Amino acid sequence: MRWSTIALVLCCACDHTVSVGEGPATILKQFPTSPDLDVLFVIDNSASTEDKQALLQQDMQAFVGALDEFPTGRPNLHIGVVTSTVDDGPGAAMLSATGCPSPNTTQDGRLQMGLGSAAPTGRYIIDIANPDGSRQTNYNGTLQDAFASIANVGAGGCGFEAHLAAIARALNGLNPENDGFLRPDADLAIVILADEDDASIKDGSAGQDVFTNTAGLSSGAIDSDFRVQPLFAYDCDQPITAGSGSATYTNCRPRAGNGSNDYLLDLDQLEQTLAAIKDPSQTSVSLIAGDPTTTIMTGALTIGGNPPQDPALLPSCSTTLADGNAIARPAIRLNAFASHYDWRGTFQTACQTDYSPALTSMAGTMTTMMTTDCLASNVDATDTDGSNAGIQPACTVTDHIGYATSTETDVAIPACPMTGATLPDPNGPRPCWWAQTDESCTQLGSELSLRIERATPAEAGTLVSINCAATN
Repeated sequence: MRWSTIALVLCCACDHTVSVGEGPATILKQFPTSPDLDVLFVIDNSASTEDKQALLQQDMQAFVGALDEFPTGRPNLHIGVVTSTVDDGPGAAMLSATGCPSPNTTQDGRLQMGLGSAAPTGRYIIDIANPDGSRQTNYNGTLQDAFASIANVGAGGCGFEAHLAAIARALNGLNPENDGFLRPDADLAIVILADEDDASIKDGSAGQDVFTNTAGLSSGAIDSDFRVQPLFAYDCDQPITAGSGSATYTNCRPRAGNGSNDYLLDLDQLEQTLAAIKDPSQTSVSLIAGDPTTTIMTGALTIGGNPPQDPALLPSCSTTLADGNAIARPAIRLNAFASHYDWRGTFQTACQTDYSPALTSMAGTMTTMMTTDCLASNVDATDTDGSNAGIQPACTVTDHIGYATSTETDVAIPACPMTGATLPDPNGPRPCWWAQTDESCTQLGSELSLRIERATPAEAGTLVSINCAATN
């Protein structure tokens, strides 16, 4: 067995690809000696989610068990929780007695502290491998119990749920309490638990206007979340109105543009913001949310013992949990955001009595993200060197040794001379790289996978960047 093959087995858990944009683009692949995964849970803490929070905590062992089946064992984990409540300013605060405070000094993208004896010492869980095989942790007891302690966020949060704004504020560095959670060489997995769609507003006065504009609103919609979504969140085949009574709208999709009534955070802009923080190929977005139907209905809705909302966006799914009927409304914006991440964006319905299969599936997506050596789908697969066997795409490859540190050293990696389509010349340089057509990449929307041949394993903390021509 070639030493390079052994190195790939040891390091494949941290092999990454980066999606390619217009023209030449960078594809990052990472080979630390053990996998690093930062998991950010965004938990809806509005009044209707307590039952779903309990189910998430109860079934968390399925997620932990799936991660423990990782090829090299449990990844090096950071796990943190933020809520769907952010500081939406005085407009939202005026519409809610307690749930939408401004200023908000405890949530607003801040990682939540745990409760009880199982709580980690700090704002996020640390669980990483030591060289001797033991684990360095900042909690006592089980990982599931530690998670339950930080995920117990209650149901007193803002009814204008801002899951996406919470993600941005958790990761953009403006909350110093979160320092250390996001590691530069780790993959990022975002998990959103929601029973209503995202209502993140734009920063500044453009977003605030959604809370002060009462034009066309019926008395039943003035103080409710109807004013945010669906009223200004979606474009459908006919304009959404705020009058009481039942109505049906078809072909609904997130509103986009910069019109006078475009109050909500733009999904493309958010993706660009997050891409500047963590490469999209190292990011997965998993939803447990209301079924994102494109046909929506509005009408009167009573939740629990609360007065009826009329009009209200009606649920797209329901189920029965231990404490009664549980509903969720269509997560159209959230699902559209997750779809930006291709196969790394997944949806699971919130209306089920057991979240174990959903959590297992999410962990599987994270594992695939961390282990794949597939290149991005729009890498140009044209062979540029007919004198060398196999496929020679137009790529340049670099080792970044000590990535994101003050001592980072960049070393170019040459293409391997090939004696066959999948046979690097044993007398060629090391390290070197080669690419091959790989059927296992097809399900990920790709065609080629990358191989690095090394005489010795890559140093821990090394990133391999691949600059390839794109097909568009």
